[in-house]
Formats: sequence, structure tokens, C-alpha cells
Amino acid sequence: MPDILGFQEATSIHMADIMDLYGQYYEDITYYREGGFENPMEIMFGVKQDEASPILYRKDKFELIEHGCYWLSDTPDVVGSNTWGAEHVRICTWARLKIIETGVEFVYYNTHLNWGEAQYKATVLLRELMPVDVPYFITGDFNLRPDSSNYALWAEFMTDTRSSPINMAETPTSNGFDAPDNDSIIDYCFVDKENFALISHKVLNDDIARFGEGKFASDHFAVVVEFEII
Repeated sequence: MPDILGFQEATSIHMADIMDLYGQYYEDITYYREGGFENPMEIMFGVKQDEASPILYRKDKFELIEHGCYWLSDTPDVVGSNTWGAEHVRICTWARLKIIETGVEFVYYNTHLNWGEAQYKATVLLRELMPVDVPYFITGDFNLRPDSSNYALWAEFMTDTRSSPINMAETPTSNGFDAPDNDSIIDYCFVDKENFALISHKVLNDDIARFGEGKFASDHFAVVVEFEII
């Protein structure tokens, strides 16, 4: 059972199902893109559902110290803000957690980035907001490939866990529900350069036949990372 999980494009319906199944093990931190922490959009068939990039953490392993959400805009504390002309409102959910066994604190960020100029500005913003006093890492759908200039910005100050000793570094993470393109690596975990010992990085690209009707269960494969905070 994973210690910590991050999802993207999770609606209230998804979160209700997930917590119904796994709420005995996990606490969730869920902010919605346009509704914030307390007020998600009304959920009805035929009505656009609000989305979140939630964090789940094991209740038996971690104590929540603080949590929040940044709206990826010039006004990151304003719910629903979108000042960069981006196609979608995007957010970054964060949690400061303490490992119960050791007392070590860290911050975990989970995000879903836009494209183009908004992606660049979000990268610069998050780089400014990330802490320097504790270990930190970030996961998400970054919508950027390893050969892009915005990827290089992340690699300047963080370590891509695809460099783990055990890895599936060149395995596509996006599949469009049908079949992955060879160059569709757009989902990542980055850790700060000082405080982590990487163990493994895996992409759960199960056989397409498993889900029937020629479709994957999601248009992105899950990325599973193992590391130690040192």
C-alpha cells in the first residue's frame, strides 16, 4: 500500500469512491480548481464537474502539519484565478507532513500544469514558493517532455526520479486511452537535490486487454516511485 498518493483531474465523484474504499487507511487533502477547499462545483450529469489534484497520505505513518493550495496564476492565493490566459484553471495542492516514526518533516506538492507560457510561469512560481527548510518533492501531469525547455527548468533545481537505480525511464506515461506514443513522457516526480536517496521509478503500463474494449482505465499510467528521505 503506497504511503502517499497524488491524483490529477479528480472530481467529487472520484474522491467519494476512493475515500469510500480506502478512507480507513488514508486522509485526503482536496482542493477544487474553481471551488476551492470547501465548495466544489455542483455535480450533475450534463454539467461540467470541478476537478482537483488531491493528496492522500497514510494515517498510520504521517501527521499533517499544514496544507494548502496554489492557483497557478499571478494571484496564487485567489480561488479559481487564471491570469495567464491559460486554457484551464490549474492548481498545485501541497501538504507539510511529519513522519510519525522519526519526526522528520517534509512538503509534498501535487500539480497539473497547463501548456506554453502558462506552463513556464507556473514553473517559475512554484520554484519561488517551494521551501528551503525541509525536504520537498512534487508529482503531477506536467504536460512537458524531457527534451523541452521547461523540463530543463525543473531539472536545474530538482532531480527527476527517472534517474533511480531501478527505473522505467523511457516508458511512456500518457496513452490517450488507446495506445501510448513513444515520446509521451509527461508525468513526473521531482525531488529536491539534497535530501533524497532514490530507489526505484516504475510506470504501471498494464496490458491493454486487461480492461476490455481496447481501452485503458485512464489516459495516463500511474507512476510509482520509491525513495528514502536522508
